[in-house]
This record gives sequence, C-alpha cells and structure tokens, in this order.
Amino acid sequence: MINKNILVLIFMMMLTTANSQADVGKLRKAFFAMKTDSCGAATLFNMARQESYSDAVVQAYAGAGEAAMAECMSGPLDKLGTFKRGKRNIEEAVEKEPAVAEIRFLRFATQANIPAMLGYNNKSDDKPIVIKKLPRLLKDDKDGFWIKAAQFMIDSGELNKEEAVAVKKALDADN
Repeated sequence: MINKNILVLIFMMMLTTANSQADVGKLRKAFFAMKTDSCGAATLFNMARQESYSDAVVQAYAGAGEAAMAECMSGPLDKLGTFKRGKRNIEEAVEKEPAVAEIRFLRFATQANIPAMLGYNNKSDDKPIVIKKLPRLLKDDKDGFWIKAAQFMIDSGELNKEEAVAVKKALDADN
C-alpha cells in the first residue's frame, strides 16, 4: 500500500510539471502574433521562458522570442546581448533535436528577420529539413501553424526557385 504522503507528493510534482510546461499551441499563436502586437516578442519569450529546458521546441520558441525582443531594447549593447541570449537558446535547441522541423523553422524565421551584419545564417541547413517534412506536417496541421510557416518561407525571399516550388506544391496538395 502506498503512503498517502507519497501520493500527495507525486500529485504535486505532476501539477508543477504540467504548469511549467509551455503550451506549444499557444506558443505557435504567439509566434505569428509577434509582428502584429507591439513588442509581441516579449510575450512569446515570457510564455516560453524557463529556468532550464527539457523540451527543445519550447527552448527554440524562447530563443526566437528573445532574439526578436532585441528590436524592443534601447541601446546597441542591450540589443546585442538580448539577441545573443536568444540565439544561444535556438542553437541549444537545434543541438538537442536537430531533425525537428519546427525548431529548424524557428531558426530560419529568426535569421530571415535579422540584419545580415549579425552573421547568423544557417538557413541553407534548415530549409531542406523543413521542406522535406512539410507535406506531412501540413497534412497533420490542426492549428494552421504549418500553413503560416510555409507562407512565411515563400514570402521571406530566402528560398531559391526550386525550394519555392516545393513549398507551393506542398501547400497546394494540402488544399
């Protein structure tokens, strides 16, 4: 027979874990709301921010939010420091889960929206992973995230002709 105190402790740990895990669906919505909300990057970052990350996707969202939040900072040193912290979280997420298309898309999108002078460019590594998995991701897309992601990739101007055709084909097949 299990001790009641142990059951209470296990229940409390489950609640704490459930509360500390960010809802990826909400993070997805906040990601695409960043541009329409004044400094929506801070909203995304605060939703995803944790002391340590057991979920690489959540870590990538925190990184994308913090990197984008640099735009809202005053002063070049604050901007650069905020961007670098976000970049570090994105890179750690990629290291943990290199085959996850969502993490690769978040890095691609972050890099598509920053000045080239920052020298942060892995888009050529990320595009093939996302494009290859896109047809399946679009098929299973319950919240419209991948439709928006595919359209973002096309609109970004970062795809070559063949990549753009592949993304459009995946979008058309989904409709």
